Amino acid sequence: MAGRKKAGIRSTNNSPGKNKEIVLSDLSADDLAIIAAGLTTLGEFFSFLSLIKLQQEAGANKGQSALTDFFT
Repeated sequence: MAGRKKAGIRSTNNSPGKNKEIVLSDLSADDLAIIAAGLTTLGEFFSFLSLIKLQQEAGANKGQSALTDFFT
């Protein structure tokens, strides 16, 4: 990986803090795969949390489905 350009934020003029753009073209396929895996894991985590919340609501409603309000 020596000599590879780094992805990041590049300033388009000489004044600091103005007109910065993110350079995505320098990301490799491996970098994009790692980002995609992280986003997929995050999505699965939120799905898991929603199932836990659904189970808690079903317990609070004494076994009645928590989805009945959604479908009516």
